[in-house]
Amino acid sequence: MTTNETVLIIVTAIAALVLVGMLVGVAYKTRSRKRGVFGGSIREEMKAEALQNARSVAAQRQQPSAGPLDEQDAR
Repeated sequence: MTTNETVLIIVTAIAALVLVGMLVGVAYKTRSRKRGVFGGSIREEMKAEALQNARSVAAQRQQPSAGPLDEQDAR
């Protein structure tokens, strides 16, 4: 191979790498955001959060609330 052919191959390889890098960058910027903060899908995170909220509400309902008479007795 001559020097010109070697330079042409190297330049073509570099150009191909640059194009692949640009394609990866565009794909990353334009992809839909179907993943949540922790890597799972947003739907899975919403289900987990809803379950946690339901358990929290259920725990609060099971605790006896202080009525007005209880507050007066405590004084």
